Order: sequence, then C-alpha cells, then structure tokens
Amino acid sequence: MFTKPSHRFPLLFLSVTILLVAMWSGLLRVGWIWPTLAPWRMAHGPLMIAGFLGTLIGVERAVALNKSWLYLGPVLSAAGGIYYVAGGEELTGAFFMLAGSLGLVIMFVFILKQHRVDYTVVMALGAIALFVGMLLWVLGYSIPKVVLWWSAFLVLTIVGERLELSRLLPPSAFKRNTGLATVAIYLLGLILTIFSTDLGTRVASAGMVLMAI
Repeated sequence: MFTKPSHRFPLLFLSVTILLVAMWSGLLRVGWIWPTLAPWRMAHGPLMIAGFLGTLIGVERAVALNKSWLYLGPVLSAAGGIYYVAGGEELTGAFFMLAGSLGLVIMFVFILKQHRVDYTVVMALGAIALFVGMLLWVLGYSIPKVVLWWSAFLVLTIVGERLELSRLLPPSAFKRNTGLATVAIYLLGLILTIFSTDLGTRVASAGMVLMAI
C-alpha cells in the first residue's frame, strides 16, 4: 500500500478536500456571507493545520522514508479532518488528528536517526509543536493558547527547510549559533503561552522576528 504514486492519490485528494473546507471556513470567519454548509464543522485552524498540512507533510516524509506503515500518520490526519468535515463528533475527529500528529513525530524519530543535523532537528521540533498543539486542543485549552503551537508547526518546518537550503552556502559558526538561539527564544515563548498567553505571545513573536532577520 502507498508504494506507488497512484496509491497516494486518494489520500492527497482527501487532503485537498479538507483544504477547500478550511478555506471556506476561513472566509466565513472574516465575515463573508456564504452558506455554512451545515452540518460541516467550520473549524478553520485544525482543518488547515492538522487535517490538510499534517496530511500533506506527513505523506512527503513517508515517501522520503519509504516505509509503508508510516503512512498511518497522514491517513489518521486525513481521517480526522474528513470525519470533522462530515459533521462527526468533534472530539473523535480531534483524536484522529492528534494520532496523526504523533505519527509525524515518529517519522522524525526515524529521520533523526538517519540524518541528524540542524535543519532536521528544527523540523522535528515543528512536528512536536503540532502534537503539543493538538494535545492541548483535545484537553480543552482555548484557541488563543493553542494557535501559536499550530503555527509553530509551519514556522519551524519552513525555517528548517531554509536551513537545509543554506547547505549551498554554509553559514559561519556565529551565524549558526545565533540562528539556533532565535529558535530557542521562539520555543521558550511557546512554552510560556501555557502559563501566560500575553507574555508567551510576546516572547514567541520576538523569536519570529529574530528568526526572520
């Protein structure tokens, strides 16, 4: 299963379906007067982050590792998203997506065993951030406390990919250490959001600005 590209098309099709619903719900949230498509759950954040991107990035990592059983992670993420979209019980869909995010963390355990460098570590931290965000959501934390963890999945994945590209022009030791320090500041801010949303958001925001610089 999933050994050929054609076998992965249904999974990718489901992820695109989740993307379209997530985009629709996003437009509703900013005030567009469109049908709500009841009984669909108009949950933009979890559908976009875990349902769509969790599935898509999970498939990408599973292809690279070339192990069929690792596709269970993106399958669970897609299943949770589709279940949620179809109007299923909210907590069940969330648990599916939580399990899918754990599958992505497991993939990075294998990746780090094979190739442990700065950019794979940073992307692994992004996968962990997704899992923590999903766990907090399942535990009933408010969206303001969860959303920074969800966005950290994207931020750290992108930062890791940019670090991977820097292999073409390796940075000095000072630049490397400074860059990793900005990631540490960002992670500190995420952790602080659990205890103080305001302080954690400010520290995490400063970390993002520093990473961009």
